[in-house]
Amino acid sequence: MNRTIYLSDLTHTTITISNDSFPLNVGMVGAYCKQFYPDLNMKLFKYPEKLISKINQNMPNLLGLSNYPWNHNLNISIAKYVKSINKNVVIVFGGPYISYDNNQQELFMTRYEGLVDFYCMFEGETSFKSLLDNAHQASFDISQMKKAPLEGCLFLSEDGNLAPFTPITRSRSVDDYPSPYTAGLFDEFFDGKLSPMLETHRGCPYACTFCHEGHEFYRKVSKFDNQRIKNDLDYIGERVGSKVGNLMIADPNFGQFKSDIEFAEHINEVYDRYNYPSTIFASSAKNNQDNLLNISKILKNTAMPLWMSVQSMTEDVLENIKRKNISVDAMLSVQENMRDATQGTQSEVIMCLPGETFESHVESICKLMDAGMDKIITYQLMLLDGTEMKLDESKLNQY
Repeated sequence: MNRTIYLSDLTHTTITISNDSFPLNVGMVGAYCKQFYPDLNMKLFKYPEKLISKINQNMPNLLGLSNYPWNHNLNISIAKYVKSINKNVVIVFGGPYISYDNNQQELFMTRYEGLVDFYCMFEGETSFKSLLDNAHQASFDISQMKKAPLEGCLFLSEDGNLAPFTPITRSRSVDDYPSPYTAGLFDEFFDGKLSPMLETHRGCPYACTFCHEGHEFYRKVSKFDNQRIKNDLDYIGERVGSKVGNLMIADPNFGQFKSDIEFAEHINEVYDRYNYPSTIFASSAKNNQDNLLNISKILKNTAMPLWMSVQSMTEDVLENIKRKNISVDAMLSVQENMRDATQGTQSEVIMCLPGETFESHVESICKLMDAGMDKIITYQLMLLDGTEMKLDESKLNQY
């Protein structure tokens, strides 16, 4: 029997589109699973109104929802709506917004029992493929699916307790995961509203306690083949049109590799053909300013403000958040050269980090102003599920 699966990376669409990127996460999952189930009736969603309309026309056998702080409540509302119509639909959450602590995971799954049947952890391509295999074997029967171990997935067993977690390992090569662009899965999202998003590498070598990628699972950095990335950008340039000029790069440290310089040269070639991209939004490499300077010099018509995100300039605070190995001095030492080579430099700081005081926070901002930063953005610290800081929340009382 041909099963129907909807995979969604939802955003609020009220006054504006709050998260206006292509649904790269579920697109990667979908493209990988299509390799094994080519006849799978699968559809991707970004806008909740389109998802609801499609649900009303044709209820899926399985609904997948990417879970982040900005769309968690929206996901729960959609899950409630679906289950109120058909409680047999398999609902799967995935994404970083969940604790790594077993007790907290059990509380989450218990709180949403009957709404969230399974939660895919870590690399979603692998964990969701494991769940999909199981779903086919169990004819998409939720109770039957829970009778076997599910690699990389959380779920409540028949006794109401969290089932023992079967871990997954990182992929040896991220190129095992095909591109959703060249697979044709993203064609409908070239709607003149959403910004295309690319991933040139995956993983982060740093252990920042406020970030979900500080977990050891993500410590290994895996790079996508450079020709694949170029092919994706060519595909985007041919279809993006004139209304969207931004390209988002999802890497935690873009510019980390020499190949990123080669990619910058290809960006120029694509711009010459399609007048795209005019701007790039990317989180810059933390400790490779030379590469960033070279990229900035290479880009001719594309603006890429360099993000030198210090979070704090206070030594004790940097140590508290395990960011000591990121050289703030090295960032600032080439500030003038970087500013001259680009259309601006930007930095971020976070208020209320462990050990930070009002005085030290203001001092950090003043140092960045003295360094000539064009733009300084201040964020309020958020204790997010899936981060070490949230896991060790009780330790914050000592500061």
